[in-house]
Amino acid sequence: TVVKKVVGMAGDSVLVRADQTTVNGAGVAGPLDMAERLDMPLATLERTMVVQSGELFLVGTLPGAYDSRYVGPVPTSDVVARAIPIW
Repeated sequence: TVVKKVVGMAGDSVLVRADQTTVNGAGVAGPLDMAERLDMPLATLERTMVVQSGELFLVGTLPGAYDSRYVGPVPTSDVVARAIPIW
């Protein structure tokens, strides 16, 4: 079980680039810094997509997070809970 931030929902436009990921034009994540460690060519990760119904686009808040930038949108059925910061 992991905690990730939901940055894209059904209908949102996502652009994943080597230097930044945007959702509807707003920056939501920095560079694809895990690509080399995961032996994933940047050309296979850079893409434009629209999040479909029943999917969420998730990003981690720490550098080196493994998230939707690498694996794509996640089915909403895979979400088991909602985390809310209390500080």
